[in-house]
Amino acid sequence: MNQAHKLLLLRHGESAWDKPVEDFDRGLTERGKTDIAAVAEWMNQQALTVDLVVCSPALRTRLTAALLCEQLQPPFDHELLHYEDAIYDASVEDLLNVISKQADTVNTLLLVGHNPGLEQLLSLLTGQSHAPIDAGTLIELEVSTRWKALMSQPLMLLRRFHPSR
Repeated sequence: MNQAHKLLLLRHGESAWDKPVEDFDRGLTERGKTDIAAVAEWMNQQALTVDLVVCSPALRTRLTAALLCEQLQPPFDHELLHYEDAIYDASVEDLLNVISKQADTVNTLLLVGHNPGLEQLLSLLTGQSHAPIDAGTLIELEVSTRWKALMSQPLMLLRRFHPSR
């Protein structure tokens, strides 16, 4: 493999707790939408492109992924946005399985999901503990192996972005 892969972890935007709906059906707050727009703007400024988005099917993650992808430059092909049931309420093992089955032709993979799974995954992949992943936070990791061999060596945390409050 000549070029390092990048794994992007994005926790969904801030979600609404004030509506009487099931957890799976919670949407985004206005702040959540604004934060995700800021993440997209930052990604564009950094020329950070994405080859594939794999997303939890929960409403808040679907909305997060859709808002982000609408604003990415160059325009993101929505056929490359996939929903994966295993990401909702996922264990670290579930998330590793989702990532490891990706084709090595995918150079930059964006995983849109939830805590505590994303925080646990980040700690496991880097071999270090990290600050909590707040809603709307994007983590960029360098992967120097094939997706299937993700656990063969610690990943390097390249950047962490969260819209300022």
